[in-house]
Amino acid sequence: MKALSQLPALPRSDSCATSSRHHDDAGSGEQPLQVTEDSVRRPTLLTLDGGGVRGLSQLLILGTRLGARPRLPTLESFPRVQPHDFFDLVAGTSTGGLIAIMLGQLRMSIDECIDAYRTLGEEVFRKPRLASIRGPIPWLRPKFSHMKLEGVLHGIVQRHSGLASPLGPAPGNQPFRSPPGFCQTLVVARGKDLDTGNPQAFLFRTYSNRITAHFRESKDVRCTPLSSIGSRNSHETPLIWKVARATSAAPTFFKSIKFQGHSYVDGAVYANNPARLAVEEVQQSFGSPSLLVSIGTGRSHKTVRHSTKSLYGKLRFFLDPSKKLSADSEEIHGELQDLFANDPEASYYRFNVDTSLADVKLDEWKRGSSSNPGTFDTILQHTKAYLSREDVRNEIEKAAKSLI
Repeated sequence: MKALSQLPALPRSDSCATSSRHHDDAGSGEQPLQVTEDSVRRPTLLTLDGGGVRGLSQLLILGTRLGARPRLPTLESFPRVQPHDFFDLVAGTSTGGLIAIMLGQLRMSIDECIDAYRTLGEEVFRKPRLASIRGPIPWLRPKFSHMKLEGVLHGIVQRHSGLASPLGPAPGNQPFRSPPGFCQTLVVARGKDLDTGNPQAFLFRTYSNRITAHFRESKDVRCTPLSSIGSRNSHETPLIWKVARATSAAPTFFKSIKFQGHSYVDGAVYANNPARLAVEEVQQSFGSPSLLVSIGTGRSHKTVRHSTKSLYGKLRFFLDPSKKLSADSEEIHGELQDLFANDPEASYYRFNVDTSLADVKLDEWKRGSSSNPGTFDTILQHTKAYLSREDVRNEIEKAAKSLI
């Protein structure tokens, strides 16, 4: 794969510029723009893995101050600066997709995201259905109520999408799109065509990628095609809450959601670590990134011995998917290390708690007691221990300086 620096860059004035490749998209349906070599820069990218309730760790790593927890130096010096202020695009899968929507599309602060996450844990994950049994058998209902999840998502969108104009959509019914020049959002889900039944991974975008670009001629430029990745038609932009619902509809946890001719579920099986997919999308849509910050939800040290291609492996995955997803995410991390090593002008940072955070179940949310810490405190403790390490602090400082 060619060095990233050989690919075109993002114009400073319009963070939704894309390359000459054309796909139907989930963006705003704006008119195509002409992008030239003049006044261009390379975009910055934040990607967030899936991981259920452990996604809280990603928010802590990003630098929220709760007690004595460390935070990014940029946020320490400029308290009002938030991720949407210095990342051009935020991409996520599953729980990472929810956070990407909150940080990028809704422009929420990290503190606001943590509050929303705690509400999600209390209202949804702490109250599983008593008669539900998780497993691959299709007639057993999902463990959690999709209606409770949708209620929480509606509330988040209503509170943070701004006041509705008299001529605009009602609060909670805002379309999944962002204006040019704003931080953009990319979310991964898995859809099944309701007519053919064919499954396909989908990218939901807040920007239009129907843009004609004029780049320097080079036969060496290479982008990995996303022909296998579906996308939503710009003439029928989905609502924010529906995209959030689609990326979080983990099989056996939540019922799938149907809209625009497809039935959608969590995209974690396809890309639990969306970083490689996001880099490919950015290369084609924005230009080669100058910085990628990828955040995981806990790295497991246990070996995954069974492939999901076998029946036993599929059963193991459905009953305990976290170890397989963690292993797949780290495999993507290794590939990206090799890719960015070829480009001296680009930086790549991966932050992923490598203690026992991976042992926290994806759907576990327990309140604490005097003798046992709850899920929130457990995730907090593991993340604080990780952030207290000198090597991690040094990497965070370097990543933060790259954003200034």
